[in-house]
Amino acid sequence: MLEIFCSRLDKSRTKVVHKGLHKTHLLKPPPPQNLTLVKGPVHIAATRAMVEYILHDPLAQELIQWSKDTLHPDELIFSTLNHHPELGVPGAYRGK
Repeated sequence: MLEIFCSRLDKSRTKVVHKGLHKTHLLKPPPPQNLTLVKGPVHIAATRAMVEYILHDPLAQELIQWSKDTLHPDELIFSTLNHHPELGVPGAYRGK
């Protein structure tokens, strides 16, 4: 169960490197595989299969590593993976 806010992702959270809550002037590279980032909640209800995917899939791990120096990475990891049906995340959203 994931709520998503496609239009509410503040792009400045992911364009530059953050040190905690502070922006730096260092630009970040684009997300892995140029994924479209999606904002969502910090707390989710996920199937065991989705958790296994997030823990073991190389792209999911790459997204986690990439997002570590963004502002509030916890608000984009689960929702971004959930909102890309082409990734085959178990239990992910399959609509448009």
